[in-house]
Amino acid sequence: MALPEDARIRRIRTVSTVMSWFTLFGGLLIVAAILVITINTEYLTATLRNELQVDEAMLASGRLVLTLTWLVALIPLVPMIWGFYNAWILFRGFRSAEFFTPQSGRRLRNIGWSVVLLVAVGFVTDAALSVLTTWHRGAGQRELAIGLEGTDILGIVVGMLLVVVGWLLAEAALIDDENKQFV
Repeated sequence: MALPEDARIRRIRTVSTVMSWFTLFGGLLIVAAILVITINTEYLTATLRNELQVDEAMLASGRLVLTLTWLVALIPLVPMIWGFYNAWILFRGFRSAEFFTPQSGRRLRNIGWSVVLLVAVGFVTDAALSVLTTWHRGAGQRELAIGLEGTDILGIVVGMLLVVVGWLLAEAALIDDENKQFV
């Protein structure tokens, strides 16, 4: 049984309100966590050790390599935060019943590009991190690890799907606007 239009719109607005807050706090939480980890040396050392499998020899190798490793590890956060921002704006628009607009299409397209960029940047930074985390071993002992997983391929497919649907949504909104001007 189909819901009446008011109930459907109310459902979309309710979910969009929840998701706009979720994306806002999710993005802010990521930024806050990065700041806390970066400022607190103990957290930074623990994060490098646990998340990047940095061993004690590398931790003792010097601040320059550790700092560079941490900065490279942060690079994938740029498209992630850009995606969160665009999702937040998109959900805010949906909350205000702005569904079929060129802006909604652009935001959806931007979210798709952020997913594709996240996969691409992750691929490159993972390879760079494999070298950086073995840098202390010296020539001939360093490692370069390159890997592509099924989730990476799915991320690219889903990201590009969002890009194309965003283009379609923006184009449909422009055509609708042109049709309204003829009436």
